[in-house]
Amino acid sequence: MRADAHYVDQLTSRRVERADRAHGRDADGDLEPQADGLDARRRRLEHALAQVASDLASIGAAASALSSDASAMSRRVNLDLIRAQSAKSAWVLKASGLIDHGQRPSIRPRSLGALLGQVRNTLAAELRLSRVTLEITTADWNAAVAVDEQVFLTGVTGAILATLGFADEGDGATIHLTATARTATVEVTQDIVMIPPAMAGRFFEAGWLDRPGGWLADLGAAAARAATEHHGGAATFLTSDEQGSTTRLTFARAAGD
Repeated sequence: MRADAHYVDQLTSRRVERADRAHGRDADGDLEPQADGLDARRRRLEHALAQVASDLASIGAAASALSSDASAMSRRVNLDLIRAQSAKSAWVLKASGLIDHGQRPSIRPRSLGALLGQVRNTLAAELRLSRVTLEITTADWNAAVAVDEQVFLTGVTGAILATLGFADEGDGATIHLTATARTATVEVTQDIVMIPPAMAGRFFEAGWLDRPGGWLADLGAAAARAATEHHGGAATFLTSDEQGSTTRLTFARAAGD
């Protein structure tokens, strides 16, 4: 069963938005120059505020449709759009703050299962709209990890969003998340797209706007690396010899904490 015209228009708008960003274009379709240092921070803030404004407009349109559409499917889709855009806006602001104004993390033991559950809930609506499944695997669901909760959630969500950029056109795709409490490690894997070596070497490169997934994926990769560095850990990007990739985030307790 297909959704109604409003649903199609919303998804088309999301695809066009992603395509523009994948080619380094702003909301007006103009090419965006690369920037470093303070200029990069300014542009990141401008992008973040523009993203939030765009999301608020989408939320308003979906909310209006809720009161006028009688279709049960339309209501479900518009509710998912509202949830997805709200979650994305909140994450964009947290990620931008983490990258540009990061503070010393407040590290305490946290339940790994509870943390992973929050990640799943944050992305649930976005994944439904993208028709992508997030599969979480861990033998340590009841174990504790010493992390800053908000920094951890922002970084892991960023790694998933960056990976989602590779899988964005693959209906029915699955992204795998594997977590280990003993080493405080999270791996986000996709086996859908082959990553060329030149692309693999740029995964954590700041300002790489023509990457799959565009600006949002760029922010996701940067947030993933910043989150691990705030814990004294590291983020690495690994490619498969055949098809796929893994973003590995290792959260180690910072010395002196």
